[in-house]
Amino acid sequence: MIEDEKKSVEFSIISSLQNLLSIDKDAIVTPSMIDEKFDLIVQMDPRWRIADKEIVIGELIRRFSIRHEKDLQFSDQGNHEPWLTSTRKNGRRYWDRYRQKLSRTLPESAINALDVSTDEILSQLEDPSREGFWDRRGMVVGHVQSGKTGNYTGLICKAADAGYKIIIVLAGMHNNLRSQTQIRLDSDFVGMETSIKFDDNLKPIGVGLIDRDKDLRPHYATDRSNSGDFNQRSMRLGITPEKKPLLLVVKKQRNVLTQLHNWLKNHLADDNRDSESVSISRFPLLMIDDEADQASVDTGDGAFISQNDPNLVYDPKTINKLIRQLLKLFDRSAFVGYTATPFANVFIHERATTNELGPDLFPSAFIRVLGVPSNYIGPSQVFGVPDVDGRSSALPLTYLVNDCFESDDVGWIPPKHKSSHVPVFESENSLPDSLTRAIQFFILACAIRDARGERGEHVSMLVHVTRYVLVQNSVKEAIDDYLIDLRRRGRYALEFEEISKSLKTLYEEDFVSTRKEIIDHSEYGRHCGEFVTWDALEPYLKTAMEEISVKEINGSAKDCLDFNDAPSGLKVIAIGGDKLSRGLTLEGLCVSYFLRASKMYDTLTQMGRWFGYREGYLDLCRLYLPSDLKFWMEKITDASTELREDIVRMYEDGDSPREFGLKVRSHNSLLITSRVKMRNAQRLQLTYSGSVSETIAFLPSDIDKDRNYRAFKLLLKEMGDVNPVPHSRVRNDSSFAYWSMVPAEKILAFLAGYRSHPDSIKANSMLLSKFIEAMNTNGELLSWNVLVKNGSGEVVDVSTEHSFRTAVRTPQELTDKKYSISRLLGSVDESEDMSDVDYKNAFKLTEEKYAADKARDPALNRKAPTQPSGAILRHYKYGLNKARGSIGTMIFYLPGPGYREVEATNGSPYVGFGMSFPTSSSGTCIEYQVNNVYWEQEIVA
Repeated sequence: MIEDEKKSVEFSIISSLQNLLSIDKDAIVTPSMIDEKFDLIVQMDPRWRIADKEIVIGELIRRFSIRHEKDLQFSDQGNHEPWLTSTRKNGRRYWDRYRQKLSRTLPESAINALDVSTDEILSQLEDPSREGFWDRRGMVVGHVQSGKTGNYTGLICKAADAGYKIIIVLAGMHNNLRSQTQIRLDSDFVGMETSIKFDDNLKPIGVGLIDRDKDLRPHYATDRSNSGDFNQRSMRLGITPEKKPLLLVVKKQRNVLTQLHNWLKNHLADDNRDSESVSISRFPLLMIDDEADQASVDTGDGAFISQNDPNLVYDPKTINKLIRQLLKLFDRSAFVGYTATPFANVFIHERATTNELGPDLFPSAFIRVLGVPSNYIGPSQVFGVPDVDGRSSALPLTYLVNDCFESDDVGWIPPKHKSSHVPVFESENSLPDSLTRAIQFFILACAIRDARGERGEHVSMLVHVTRYVLVQNSVKEAIDDYLIDLRRRGRYALEFEEISKSLKTLYEEDFVSTRKEIIDHSEYGRHCGEFVTWDALEPYLKTAMEEISVKEINGSAKDCLDFNDAPSGLKVIAIGGDKLSRGLTLEGLCVSYFLRASKMYDTLTQMGRWFGYREGYLDLCRLYLPSDLKFWMEKITDASTELREDIVRMYEDGDSPREFGLKVRSHNSLLITSRVKMRNAQRLQLTYSGSVSETIAFLPSDIDKDRNYRAFKLLLKEMGDVNPVPHSRVRNDSSFAYWSMVPAEKILAFLAGYRSHPDSIKANSMLLSKFIEAMNTNGELLSWNVLVKNGSGEVVDVSTEHSFRTAVRTPQELTDKKYSISRLLGSVDESEDMSDVDYKNAFKLTEEKYAADKARDPALNRKAPTQPSGAILRHYKYGLNKARGSIGTMIFYLPGPGYREVEATNGSPYVGFGMSFPTSSSGTCIEYQVNNVYWEQEIVA
């Protein structure tokens, strides 16, 4: 009890000091300033002297060190009328109490960023007091586990303050996610524990403890229970949206949405209406679609008669149809979809509409891409970034699993198994060694958090190995049996020394070494908790084992994850499939054991529950996964990073939502989403303008290598003598060979003779040829500068005139079907055809842009540039050569795995190339089609 009181006091001091230190927004908060203010504030209340000064100062230093990226927004003002003035922001009681609640746990910078973000989103919606018909539709794109719920909660609070009367939140497909969302909104918007059955003397919580005025409590027609979804039979009387807003948190499910539509139509529609024109004009609607790419997108066929001619009598799929019916019911409506994977949504055709339902759900009014704070642990932190030696900058959190299957359909949990599969490891009903290691590390994590004085914190582990419920049953039973055996040994000292020895080995070889590596070599070391010695940890191990529960989270199991009903902290191993792969938050997630793979960007990204905020326990986080899943996550991480860079360029160009959608659709390095969600995108538009394309996948057969090598040698012959190197930055004369102003027809001839690997979606020789030909018709890319770079490998005598060294590139995959690498090009390659003067000017522009970005967005986590950025180089080159037509840059390497015996037995060397395309304002695109066979075999599989 004394410890709880101490924590409560420290909580209050932290909140008060944060408010005090944030008064001067321009002041730089230092540890000495926090120390001084602490001494001042504890004198105000003698009870506050029990606080641990070191804990308070440490937490405030952490909070004030967090910075936030700037959001990016694409908007189309259309018939929109600006309305959100400073006067309209006064008297925001819902927002003010939510902000006050957030100040207890979030840094002031995060709250200010949320305030700005939600104001700008609200301003894109319509004034709820505006008369007439209006319909605004937008989308907010965040990152997995990055705070999207907090953002739309803030938007709901501000919309209610502004006068929106009906607020519908579409909260996923499953009861547990809907309930979790309701519980969150109970605390942050409603202010009490909602219950349909017991409405008297409901317990105030969250914001209801800050402002206890019962007149402020919104109406609600759904509750926090697992079965608390909307039901007409349980609707309460006396709901009057004229006075207070009505909140409904519902699943995207046919029966629920149908009942909701009927109830709204029967109880809130205008009087004196006829059956042909039922509408609600008195109450403006705000609809929030959480996980907007799931179920909401129409996957039917027939929405268009021709490419741009919508079928006005088309009948879409059920959920899409019901959502549009709800929107059509209101004369005044605003729809905002939230997702981390927006690709299915921008594939919605922007012109799709029907007579009965109106327009489809394309976010025509705005698309907002949320920035992330500097303490977010996302894909690039977990999986690193590509470089010529493989990958770099990844946190040491992953552990490869290789003992779960022997082949595609043989093993404990093979990739291809049936719903009746029985998981057996080495002929026994037991667990693979990798999973027992993961469970043992989870035991360590629980005990370490207890030893750190964090017994009230939740600690969880995710086991996601199959989508089949019966198989999940077997996995749960086996994990339960394993933990029961551990507990038995601990209670009765039966061979517990063996377990203790195993845990100690794992502590020393994993926890201690990994923690040291994070602290020594990563800027994220501040997210690690205090070090705990083995002697201090050992007394907590048996208790941790006793307190761990195993829960199965799926449509059949009765288990549920209610972190709110575990004030002393929940220690849980959650086993599941689809329900755990989207939306559901696992509090205090430390250990993830993951086997399921997918080639689709949106599916695999959403499965990444391990991303998020790990303040104080990053050193306890581990991800166990097989090598092929790690490979796909790395590819998706790279594609995501590249797409983010493209989004920044679109933002700087002032694109509209429609232009954003078209450019995302043309993004050529992603396996984006399922085929049925891309019915309007099988005929795609692609542009290489302002980008770099490089071969990272190669065909390893002798026939294909010989063919590509012949095309390369023919190009060298056609280009003739080399030209002088255009600058003095070469370290030695053998760095590369250089040819300037090579006619485009020679480049096209090479591409015609080169055979790309099918996985070279971006560096596809046929598509590259089509794009160059299209640019040539506009007078661009008629000439090319060509470089052949030397590596550090074996010497290859290409001809009597030319010898080059192979470039050693670490294989990501090396089989009889594919040799793949992370990157082909080096960091300086795109600038090698520039003069020293032009290079310096491009570098100066890069430094200026970095300085401007840093001033606008202090959260910028990049190091200061040491050379020109690729994007600026491509833009600068276009400016240099605009008068005579843009000039492309082509860079060749002869990459190899670095194994002499491999190269010696495989004939011709590999030929890799990169093409740097200058920025162009012509808007030239090429069209290509993806057929159903490709989608079925390469993506849906």
